[in-house]
Amino acid sequence: MTHDNRRHRQDGYKLRFFGTKISSNVHAMTRTTLLLAATVLCASSSAFAQSSANVDGVIHDQSGALIPKAQIELKNTATGKTLSTTSNGSGVFSFSGLDTGDYTLEVEARGFQGQELAGIHLNPGDQRTFRDIKMLVGEAASITVTDVHGQVSTDSAETSTLISADDIDHLAVEGRDVTELLKILPGMAIVQNTTNFANAAYDPGLVSFGGAIGAYSGNGTQTNSTALLSDGMDITDPGSYGLAIQNVNYDQVAEVKVQTGSFTSDTAHGPVVVNAIGKSGGDIYHGSLYTYARTYQLNSLDWQAKYVGSQPPHDRQIYPGFTIGGPVRIPGLGFNSAKKLTFFLGTEEYAQRSVYAYNSPYAATVTAMVPTANMHKGIFSDAELNSMLGPNRVLNPKYVPGSTSATTAQYYCPNAIYTTICATPIQGPLGVNAEPITNGDISLYGDPLGKALINTLPLPNVASNGQYNYLQTDFVNSNLYQLKSRLDYALSDKTHAFLSYGLESGKQYQPSGAYGRSGANGMGGAMDTPGGGYVGTATSHVASFEVTTVFGGSLTNQFYAGGAYFSQTFNLKTPSALTGDPYSLLFANGSVGIPSDQTYGSSTYAALPFMSYEDPTYGGDFTKKQLRVAGDNITKLLGRHTFRAGIYYQWDSNPQLAAQNTNGSLSDYYHPTSFSDADGSTVYGTANNTADLYEGIIGNISQVNKKVETNVFFYSFSGYVQDHWLVGRHMSVDAGVRLEHLTPWSDPHGQGVAIFDPVSYRSGAPLASPGVLYHAIDASIPLTGVPTRPVFVEPRFGFVYDFRGDSKTIFRAGYGIYRQHDSYNDGLLADQTAEGQRTYTLPNSGHTFKNLNLLQSGITNVTTSFVKDASINVHIANDDETSRVQTYNAVIDQRFPKNVFFEIAYVGNYGDHLMESNNLRNINALPIGSLYGPEPNAGRADTAANIGRLWSIFTNGNIPTLANLQISDTDSYRPYPLYSAINAIRHRGYSNYNALQTQLHWSRKNVRLSGNYTWSKALGAINGSDPTNLANDYLPLSIDRTNILNFTYSYNLGQLVSERYVGWVTNGWEISGIVNYQSGTLLQSLIGGNFQLTGTITVPPGTTGTIPGTSNTSTCTASGTPATCSLPINNSYLLGTPDIQIQPILTGNPRGKHPHQYIDGTAFHLAPLGTQGQYNYGNLRGPAFFNADLAVRKEYKVADKQSLQLRVAAFNFINRANYTFSNLFPGGYSMNFTQTQGLTDINQDLAATTNQNANFGFAPIRTGRRVMEVSVKYAF
Repeated sequence: MTHDNRRHRQDGYKLRFFGTKISSNVHAMTRTTLLLAATVLCASSSAFAQSSANVDGVIHDQSGALIPKAQIELKNTATGKTLSTTSNGSGVFSFSGLDTGDYTLEVEARGFQGQELAGIHLNPGDQRTFRDIKMLVGEAASITVTDVHGQVSTDSAETSTLISADDIDHLAVEGRDVTELLKILPGMAIVQNTTNFANAAYDPGLVSFGGAIGAYSGNGTQTNSTALLSDGMDITDPGSYGLAIQNVNYDQVAEVKVQTGSFTSDTAHGPVVVNAIGKSGGDIYHGSLYTYARTYQLNSLDWQAKYVGSQPPHDRQIYPGFTIGGPVRIPGLGFNSAKKLTFFLGTEEYAQRSVYAYNSPYAATVTAMVPTANMHKGIFSDAELNSMLGPNRVLNPKYVPGSTSATTAQYYCPNAIYTTICATPIQGPLGVNAEPITNGDISLYGDPLGKALINTLPLPNVASNGQYNYLQTDFVNSNLYQLKSRLDYALSDKTHAFLSYGLESGKQYQPSGAYGRSGANGMGGAMDTPGGGYVGTATSHVASFEVTTVFGGSLTNQFYAGGAYFSQTFNLKTPSALTGDPYSLLFANGSVGIPSDQTYGSSTYAALPFMSYEDPTYGGDFTKKQLRVAGDNITKLLGRHTFRAGIYYQWDSNPQLAAQNTNGSLSDYYHPTSFSDADGSTVYGTANNTADLYEGIIGNISQVNKKVETNVFFYSFSGYVQDHWLVGRHMSVDAGVRLEHLTPWSDPHGQGVAIFDPVSYRSGAPLASPGVLYHAIDASIPLTGVPTRPVFVEPRFGFVYDFRGDSKTIFRAGYGIYRQHDSYNDGLLADQTAEGQRTYTLPNSGHTFKNLNLLQSGITNVTTSFVKDASINVHIANDDETSRVQTYNAVIDQRFPKNVFFEIAYVGNYGDHLMESNNLRNINALPIGSLYGPEPNAGRADTAANIGRLWSIFTNGNIPTLANLQISDTDSYRPYPLYSAINAIRHRGYSNYNALQTQLHWSRKNVRLSGNYTWSKALGAINGSDPTNLANDYLPLSIDRTNILNFTYSYNLGQLVSERYVGWVTNGWEISGIVNYQSGTLLQSLIGGNFQLTGTITVPPGTTGTIPGTSNTSTCTASGTPATCSLPINNSYLLGTPDIQIQPILTGNPRGKHPHQYIDGTAFHLAPLGTQGQYNYGNLRGPAFFNADLAVRKEYKVADKQSLQLRVAAFNFINRANYTFSNLFPGGYSMNFTQTQGLTDINQDLAATTNQNANFGFAPIRTGRRVMEVSVKYAF
């Protein structure tokens, strides 16, 4: 493939990173070289504004009189570095831009005893305020007080949680990345997979790029609303904003702070920020040498793997690593004798052998109903079909010898399972009279491409149980390496700097899809890619720098900069295994790849071979992401006010090339009995979809005309002002505003991003694509497509009221507005449209591979290259919005005796201008009933003969049925009839979240106990079934979890005996654990608005189909044995629109009535023609989630400040598997209304039709296993 030479090429790509060229081929550099490079780089950096902390306070005497000119010294206890200032005339002092860690504050004033406040711990972004530093009159003496500050910040209005390295050390953590700990925080809801519906949380057991930031929703926000910072550098993947480009390793991190609302304007991200600060060196050497290990012999077998009898894993994970930090010294020289330059270095290997592919047994396992060996040869006899379908194909009690109907055939498939692949073929493509066949042998009629597709499938490897006859569990090796380094330098008592650098690199092997296994159901999802799948590599570099300078006692300045680079490639291991297309299908685009077969319409058919194949014609996939940030902050103390102001700049780019369906994608859930092919001939199907595929007969197909490489970027520039006002001993106020200039994604090559302009459409310009404009063809259109708003205004306000002035009873409240930039995935499709990419979908079912190319001239205009009736993706002109979230909260904090802390809070937010999902973007959608009226005059010559024609339910005389609608006819009804779907990328979604959150923390010398509970509701109109009216899509979101309960605990037995040798056995034991519970999510939002409704109604001759309020009436006329008419249950037939999902009506209580039944399918019926059912079926919740982890640790004191730790941990230690919907229980989450009715009024037939899937609503399958880990650590 030859790429556009304006764009970055994958091979030989070089990046200029802070003035230094770094090759993407980093594996050529040795780790020693990388380490040396890191040390050189790490000569100048520090935490950014949102990652540094601030301390201020008021000094007064016993009478409350303020004390000016007091001398204050703040000392970092680890590094020994100190900062000094004096209180101003208002008795106020302030320190800004502080690194995280432990500090001691010393205060001296003439005529007063000195005060020392020890044990001050600062976390990222902290605003610590000491309102009650009371000086006692007397001789120079020192009084020491210990600060008590827990996991919750009470000195500002923000809602946040703090996690220190010490906390991590006492938690039963499973993974190696700190984002795992989102699961223990209040308001963090599990994001359940909306593709396979597995009732499972993020699995941290295997290390991979990405982390957990997209696996949890913080306080009802969207999963792309969380920013992850590492030493101040943004490491959130701009591709989706739901992944990280580098892990934050537990043994390399010092502090983590998670802010979820109402934080101040000096923070550049939001509405949720995870702020991680790496470990740093101190004035003494410290470090660790450790190994974490797991092996399959200690683990239990996953419930589903045991249920299906799949191959047990032989997985092993070993994570050896070390850390070291201290002053930089050169032996024999007096260099750095004052210990002003310190370093930290951590490195770890992630050796993961024979582990589950895609990080879970659910995604690693495929179950499918595959053709037998003789079917590969074209023999679909009763014997072969019985062998394939097993107990699901039985003798038919309605059997009529000689019948040509599946209803009265000798065998049938009950329970509506696999009915489309159940019948024995009795005729060839020319029909039973011209080509009768016996014993299902269609070998004479095989199509080269159809046979090629079937031959990509494996043969059965287990006896059919009626659900599947093929079972495969994929195991892969996944090895990574990570390095983290940091240098801190105290240039003087007034100037401090730091630099950090991180590297992560490794290989990935993916057996099915490059980025995950496609398909509806995990087990039952996509088959493995022929030829061995994909081989991938990934590497990330992250660096950050900061310098903080104090000028006098009241002015501080911070300058910072950072950069990140992430490179990933995926290549087919054997590209030739996916070639063999002798035709050119819908586009003459040069593709030689065989098409995918990946839509069956319902989970009832989910275990059919789901073949999601990438086109090998154009080479592999890659992405190369860059992020750059820089900024400056200044802090000034004036009286009781601490003013902060600053500027911030960020630049993100995302060159990427991914699979784009240039080889075509089949939709094979409905095949007509016969159809008119593209050459005018009549083709007869076999009544068996798999046999049809062998003959080259397919249902629908969609294809992309060309593969394009998307290279876009954006930048943001912002400034802020913030005032922290110490009103008095009892109260402080924070008020500020952030002004942000956010550019949309832009094309750097002068081409631009596509928009849709109705005025241009009506004028017919441009000829190549009427109404679609971009900069290269209209210079008045900006390169971003949509305009850039000059500024977004984001005010933020909060206050803290301390009732007694002793920090024991505090009321806090705050409000803030936060903007979120669109992800690359949100905008890339409009860029692809500008590059000429179009998608064409054949609407009516029934085509042959060999004649698809006859449609090419009717699809693409040879002169103008216009692809008519295509679906396009564009921006809406003048949409200059970006997602906005307004957060608000009111909190009461209470500190009780014995170090007990309790908090109760109302937490809420409202989101608007949110990016809506793909299925709500179509501005060319037809309202309900549109297709029932006469076809309008749309000014299209190709449909002129059908103007005024009625499209009926049944064939009645010369009135054609809706089944004969061509895409050109359907599009003639649309507002813009030259196109099918016009998917407009726009910001009209909205959401709201309201919650009661409580927290309880108790800690003593040997005990730590924390718990939190959230009772919440998250609603919104972001995803749904009706693009024409967003109000119909307003439902509880799939992230809505009514109840969330988390506990963490640790108990250290301490020193039980004093005798040395006995104490080595009895002393130093600790037990710790984590417990999580979340109630089930709303199934309608998770599975789909109509629960994947499908089916066919069979009615007798004479049945009338009258559309209420229209003259559209037709009658079923049929012949044959038996004589019936079939009515597919789809939206074009029943609603008169292809664009709005059918909703059944509710006639009873839909709540489940049996064990593990969550929905009662008998409560649903079909509405009359042209009538929509309810969009909201009430509070139908799925299975709850529960998990409990446990760890036992023994610590041996080797010497002073040296210890040896042994730990054994069990994750899901009670081996409890959660109930889940799964393809292993077919049809559990889909309704099937296939039924035969005897009434002669179609609306009466519809009213009498009920869900026939007896499995619907049940979730008896479970998922989960216990994993054991053993670790050893030597710390010094």
